[in-house]
Amino acid sequence: MNAAKAIVIFAFVVGAHLTVTGAAQTGQSFTVKDVVVEGLKEVALVPVMDQLTFKVGDTVTLDDVRASAQRIFDMGLFKRVDPQPREESDGVVIVFQLEENPVLQAIEVSGNRQYETKLGLFDIKIPFYWEIIKSDRVIEILRENNVLPYQIVNRNDVMKAIEAISKVYQEKGYTLFKVDVEQVVNSIVRGDVLRIPIVEYLIEEMRIEGLEG
Repeated sequence: MNAAKAIVIFAFVVGAHLTVTGAAQTGQSFTVKDVVVEGLKEVALVPVMDQLTFKVGDTVTLDDVRASAQRIFDMGLFKRVDPQPREESDGVVIVFQLEENPVLQAIEVSGNRQYETKLGLFDIKIPFYWEIIKSDRVIEILRENNVLPYQIVNRNDVMKAIEAISKVYQEKGYTLFKVDVEQVVNSIVRGDVLRIPIVEYLIEEMRIEGLEG
């Protein structure tokens, strides 16, 4: 069984509050007078500008601007990308308002202690909990996918790491599990601690019905 790919919808604001008129209205073309990028702290400007499908002096439409905004968002480094065309007398200034993902300060792994075995010693049953995948291994997988403390979180790298974690479970023969992607996303959006909640399901009972001798 192949590792399941998690599909996540992140908050992405594109042109929700465009108030420009005239040439910059949807469907009409206009000349790009300048491009301004706001909100950068950890991310360098050049990689962001490389995502643009146009340059100063080009004639574009709002659809072109939105397409470039999507390419910036797809870098995985931002939780908000908001393009705001501002019309001036001799052209339109395209302002991209960005909000970066947080710089990672810590990683927390939880939920990977669901299995219990009772050891029989001298006829005494002792509960013994064990991990299918140890937390250290989960963190190692994150590091292997460039998810490291003290650098900005890239959600693309986080998703690759989740796929790698899923693959390790499946290679060990365990398919009844999931990584709670929604909580992972919330931890990226809300703070600087990346939380990896793993849910391991237990089969409590198996029944076969409908068989006739």
